[in-house]
Amino acid sequence: MVTQLTHTLSTIDPNEQAQRGADAAWESARWAFWTFITSGVMTLLTAGLLAGAIVAAWYAKKTWEATRDELGNSNTQLALAKEADLQAEALNVSTWLTLDRETLLVFVRNGNGGPVYDVHCRVWAKPDAANTSPKVEIHHWHQLAVAPAAADPGKDKRFELGPDAYVYGATLPGGERLTRNRTPDVKIESMQDWKIWDGNQSTTGLAVELNFRDSRGKHWARAWNGELTEDQGAAAAAG
Repeated sequence: MVTQLTHTLSTIDPNEQAQRGADAAWESARWAFWTFITSGVMTLLTAGLLAGAIVAAWYAKKTWEATRDELGNSNTQLALAKEADLQAEALNVSTWLTLDRETLLVFVRNGNGGPVYDVHCRVWAKPDAANTSPKVEIHHWHQLAVAPAAADPGKDKRFELGPDAYVYGATLPGGERLTRNRTPDVKIESMQDWKIWDGNQSTTGLAVELNFRDSRGKHWARAWNGELTEDQGAAAAAG
Protein backbone atom coordinates (compact mmCIF):
# COMPACT_ATOMS: atom_id res chain seq x y z
CA MET A 1 0.00 0.00 0.00
CA VAL A 2 2.86 2.33 0.80
CA THR A 3 4.28 1.56 -2.63
CA GLN A 4 0.98 2.45 -4.26
CA LEU A 5 0.67 5.75 -2.26
CA THR A 6 4.21 6.67 -3.26
CA HIS A 7 3.43 5.87 -6.88
CA THR A 8 0.24 7.94 -6.79
CA LEU A 9 1.99 11.00 -5.28
CA SER A 10 4.80 10.71 -7.80
CA THR A 11 2.31 10.79 -10.65
CA ILE A 12 0.59 14.06 -9.40
CA ASP A 13 1.68 17.21 -11.14
CA PRO A 14 3.93 19.35 -8.93
CA ASN A 15 1.78 22.38 -9.69
CA GLU A 16 -1.27 20.51 -8.54
CA GLN A 17 0.56 19.44 -5.41
CA ALA A 18 1.41 23.09 -4.67
CA GLN A 19 -2.19 24.13 -5.32
CA ARG A 20 -3.49 21.45 -3.01
CA GLY A 21 -0.96 22.55 -0.33
CA ALA A 22 -2.02 26.16 -0.68
CA ASP A 23 -5.70 25.22 -0.48
CA ALA A 24 -5.05 23.20 2.67
CA ALA A 25 -3.10 26.05 4.22
CA TRP A 26 -5.90 28.50 3.39
CA GLU A 27 -8.53 26.27 4.92
CA SER A 28 -6.43 25.92 8.04
CA ALA A 29 -5.95 29.69 8.24
CA ARG A 30 -9.66 30.35 7.67
CA TRP A 31 -10.64 27.84 10.37
CA ALA A 32 -8.14 29.41 12.76
CA PHE A 33 -9.51 32.91 11.96
CA TRP A 34 -13.17 31.98 12.57
CA THR A 35 -12.19 30.09 15.67
CA PHE A 36 -10.47 33.24 16.91
CA ILE A 37 -13.42 35.47 15.94
CA THR A 38 -15.91 33.11 17.57
CA SER A 39 -13.78 32.89 20.67
CA GLY A 40 -13.49 36.72 20.75
CA VAL A 41 -17.24 37.17 20.38
CA MET A 42 -17.86 34.73 23.19
CA THR A 43 -15.28 36.56 25.28
CA LEU A 44 -16.99 39.88 24.57
CA LEU A 45 -20.39 38.40 25.39
CA THR A 46 -19.02 36.99 28.62
CA ALA A 47 -17.40 40.31 29.48
CA GLY A 48 -20.66 42.11 28.69
CA LEU A 49 -22.64 39.79 30.95
CA LEU A 50 -20.08 40.23 33.70
CA ALA A 51 -20.18 44.03 33.34
CA GLY A 52 -23.98 43.94 33.42
CA ALA A 53 -23.94 41.83 36.55
CA ILE A 54 -21.52 44.25 38.21
CA VAL A 55 -23.69 47.25 37.30
CA ALA A 56 -26.83 45.49 38.55
CA ALA A 57 -25.13 44.57 41.83
CA TRP A 58 -23.88 48.15 42.29
CA TYR A 59 -27.36 49.55 41.61
CA ALA A 60 -28.95 47.08 44.03
CA LYS A 61 -26.39 48.01 46.70
CA LYS A 62 -27.00 51.73 46.26
CA THR A 63 -30.76 51.20 46.35
CA TRP A 64 -30.44 49.17 49.56
CA GLU A 65 -28.18 51.79 51.14
CA ALA A 66 -30.59 54.58 50.22
CA THR A 67 -33.52 52.61 51.64
CA ARG A 68 -31.55 51.79 54.78
CA ASP A 69 -30.51 55.43 55.28
CA GLU A 70 -34.05 56.66 54.67
CA LEU A 71 -35.41 54.13 57.13
CA GLY A 72 -32.70 55.05 59.63
CA ASN A 73 -33.50 58.75 59.30
CA SER A 74 -37.18 58.00 59.68
CA ASN A 75 -36.54 55.94 62.81
CA THR A 76 -34.27 58.67 64.20
CA GLN A 77 -36.90 61.34 63.58
CA LEU A 78 -39.55 59.13 65.15
CA ALA A 79 -37.35 58.54 68.20
CA LEU A 80 -36.64 62.27 68.53
CA ALA A 81 -40.33 63.10 68.22
CA LYS A 82 -41.19 60.49 70.83
CA GLU A 83 -38.49 61.81 73.17
CA ALA A 84 -39.74 65.38 72.68
CA ASP A 85 -43.27 64.25 73.46
CA LEU A 86 -42.10 62.51 76.64
CA GLN A 87 -40.21 65.65 77.73
CA ALA A 88 -42.93 68.15 76.79
CA GLU A 89 -44.54 68.21 80.24
CA ALA A 90 -41.25 68.22 82.14
CA LEU A 91 -39.89 71.11 80.07
CA ASN A 92 -42.67 73.32 81.43
CA VAL A 93 -41.54 72.86 85.04
CA SER A 94 -38.79 75.15 86.27
CA THR A 95 -37.27 76.64 89.41
CA TRP A 96 -35.15 79.72 90.09
CA LEU A 97 -33.91 82.08 92.78
CA THR A 98 -34.08 85.81 93.25
CA LEU A 99 -32.65 87.94 96.02
CA ASP A 100 -34.77 90.69 97.56
CA ARG A 101 -32.23 92.61 99.62
CA GLU A 102 -31.11 89.84 101.97
CA THR A 103 -34.14 87.59 101.50
CA LEU A 104 -33.75 84.67 99.10
CA LEU A 105 -36.97 83.93 97.18
CA VAL A 106 -37.37 80.41 95.81
CA PHE A 107 -39.72 79.99 92.82
CA VAL A 108 -41.19 76.87 91.24
CA ARG A 109 -43.35 77.21 88.14
CA ASN A 110 -45.53 74.53 86.58
CA GLY A 111 -46.55 75.75 83.13
CA ASN A 112 -48.63 72.68 82.26
CA GLY A 113 -52.40 72.33 82.19
CA GLY A 114 -52.31 69.94 85.13
CA PRO A 115 -50.24 69.38 88.27
CA VAL A 116 -46.88 67.69 88.64
CA TYR A 117 -46.23 65.45 91.63
CA ASP A 118 -43.67 64.53 94.29
CA VAL A 119 -42.01 67.92 93.92
CA HIS A 120 -38.80 68.16 95.92
CA CYS A 121 -36.84 71.41 95.87
CA ARG A 122 -33.34 71.87 97.34
CA VAL A 123 -31.30 75.03 97.84
CA TRP A 124 -27.57 74.47 97.82
CA ALA A 125 -24.55 76.61 98.64
CA LYS A 126 -21.23 76.58 96.83
CA PRO A 127 -19.07 77.66 99.78
CA ASP A 128 -15.65 77.99 98.15
CA ALA A 129 -13.61 77.67 94.97
CA ALA A 130 -12.59 74.11 95.83
CA ASN A 131 -16.08 72.90 94.86
CA THR A 132 -17.00 72.71 91.20
CA SER A 133 -20.75 72.73 91.96
CA PRO A 134 -22.99 73.46 94.98
CA LYS A 135 -22.31 70.94 97.74
CA VAL A 136 -23.89 72.17 100.96
CA GLU A 137 -27.66 71.81 101.28
CA ILE A 138 -29.09 74.67 103.30
CA HIS A 139 -32.80 74.01 102.82
CA HIS A 140 -35.21 71.57 101.17
CA TRP A 141 -38.91 71.67 100.56
CA HIS A 142 -41.36 68.95 99.50
CA GLN A 143 -44.91 69.10 98.20
CA LEU A 144 -47.07 66.26 96.95
CA ALA A 145 -48.40 68.19 93.96
CA VAL A 146 -47.86 71.59 92.36
CA ALA A 147 -50.82 73.07 90.50
CA PRO A 148 -50.41 74.93 87.20
CA ALA A 149 -49.08 78.45 87.61
CA ALA A 150 -51.93 79.79 85.46
CA ALA A 151 -54.36 78.95 88.24
CA ASP A 152 -52.68 81.44 90.57
CA PRO A 153 -49.52 83.31 89.48
CA GLY A 154 -48.69 83.92 93.13
CA LYS A 155 -48.09 80.18 93.54
CA ASP A 156 -44.83 80.49 91.63
CA LYS A 157 -43.20 81.66 94.84
CA ARG A 158 -42.84 78.70 97.19
CA PHE A 159 -40.82 79.93 100.15
CA GLU A 160 -38.41 82.58 101.43
CA LEU A 161 -35.05 82.15 103.13
CA GLY A 162 -33.30 84.68 105.31
CA PRO A 163 -29.54 84.55 105.91
CA ASP A 164 -29.70 84.66 109.70
CA ALA A 165 -30.56 80.95 109.99
CA TYR A 166 -27.65 79.82 107.79
CA VAL A 167 -24.76 82.29 107.91
CA TYR A 168 -22.01 82.21 110.56
CA GLY A 169 -22.42 84.86 113.24
CA ALA A 170 -20.42 84.05 116.41
CA THR A 171 -18.31 81.52 118.27
CA LEU A 172 -19.08 80.67 121.89
CA PRO A 173 -16.28 80.51 124.52
CA GLY A 174 -16.42 76.73 124.31
CA GLY A 175 -15.75 76.84 120.54
CA GLU A 176 -19.31 76.20 119.35
CA ARG A 177 -20.08 78.07 116.16
CA LEU A 178 -23.47 79.76 115.80
CA THR A 179 -25.46 81.37 113.02
CA ARG A 180 -26.45 85.00 113.09
CA ASN A 181 -29.66 84.12 114.96
CA ARG A 182 -27.67 82.03 117.48
CA THR A 183 -28.50 78.52 116.16
CA PRO A 184 -25.72 75.93 115.74
CA ASP A 185 -26.59 74.98 112.17
CA VAL A 186 -23.93 77.02 110.32
CA LYS A 187 -24.03 76.45 106.54
CA ILE A 188 -22.31 79.52 105.10
CA GLU A 189 -19.22 81.23 106.45
CA SER A 190 -19.76 84.77 105.22
CA MET A 191 -22.58 87.05 104.12
CA GLN A 192 -20.53 87.61 100.96
CA ASP A 193 -21.58 84.08 99.95
CA TRP A 194 -25.28 84.84 100.49
CA LYS A 195 -25.90 85.57 96.82
CA ILE A 196 -27.11 83.76 93.73
CA TRP A 197 -24.29 81.75 92.18
CA ASP A 198 -23.26 82.90 88.71
CA GLY A 199 -22.04 79.45 87.60
CA ASN A 200 -18.34 80.35 87.65
CA GLN A 201 -16.26 77.64 89.31
CA SER A 202 -14.07 80.20 91.06
CA THR A 203 -17.00 82.02 92.70
CA THR A 204 -19.44 81.14 95.49
CA GLY A 205 -23.17 81.50 95.97
CA LEU A 206 -26.55 79.78 96.11
CA ALA A 207 -28.30 77.53 93.59
CA VAL A 208 -31.50 75.49 93.44
CA GLU A 209 -32.47 72.11 91.97
CA LEU A 210 -35.78 70.34 91.54
CA ASN A 211 -37.04 66.75 91.34
CA PHE A 212 -40.60 65.89 90.32
CA ARG A 213 -42.87 63.34 88.65
CA ASP A 214 -45.00 64.11 85.61
CA SER A 215 -48.55 62.90 84.93
CA ARG A 216 -47.23 59.82 83.11
CA GLY A 217 -45.27 58.73 86.16
CA LYS A 218 -41.83 59.63 84.77
CA HIS A 219 -39.41 61.19 87.25
CA TRP A 220 -37.33 64.22 86.27
CA ALA A 221 -34.51 66.30 87.72
CA ARG A 222 -33.88 69.97 87.01
CA ALA A 223 -30.24 70.56 87.99
CA TRP A 224 -28.78 73.72 89.54
CA ASN A 225 -27.61 74.78 86.05
CA GLY A 226 -31.10 74.31 84.55
CA GLU A 227 -30.33 71.03 82.80
CA LEU A 228 -33.32 68.66 82.60
CA THR A 229 -32.70 64.91 82.81
CA GLU A 230 -34.75 61.85 83.54
CA ASP A 231 -34.27 60.94 87.21
CA GLN A 232 -33.46 57.23 87.06
CA GLY A 233 -32.63 57.09 90.77
CA ALA A 234 -36.05 58.37 91.81
CA ALA A 235 -37.73 56.06 89.31
CA ALA A 236 -35.86 53.05 90.72
CA ALA A 237 -36.72 54.03 94.30
CA ALA A 238 -40.38 54.47 93.38
CA GLY A 239 -40.41 51.10 91.61
